[in-house]
Amino acid sequence: MEFSQSTWDHIQTLRITKFRSALKKDEYKYLKSNGVHEHWQNSDGRIATIRSKGRSLIGPNSVKSLLLQTGWTEDDLVRLGLIKVGQKKPKKTGKSQD
Repeated sequence: MEFSQSTWDHIQTLRITKFRSALKKDEYKYLKSNGVHEHWQNSDGRIATIRSKGRSLIGPNSVKSLLLQTGWTEDDLVRLGLIKVGQKKPKKTGKSQD
């Protein structure tokens, strides 16, 4: 799955709450928590697993994994409100944990 550099600049670190909202908009249903992991499933059977306990951000490696799990495209990211068309590159605010 390939994303443009400008798109990647916007999604390489995401807030967990924002990602949960996107899952809900895409009709993923919460299944269960297993320790530090939340499991979500859509009507096609795809499962997305978020490592969430004690964290507010999802780091770059986890974002890549979640995008593979969901199969979202750049158009999906816009539709779900994770990025905006023509959005400026975000300022770096600190290191994320991954």
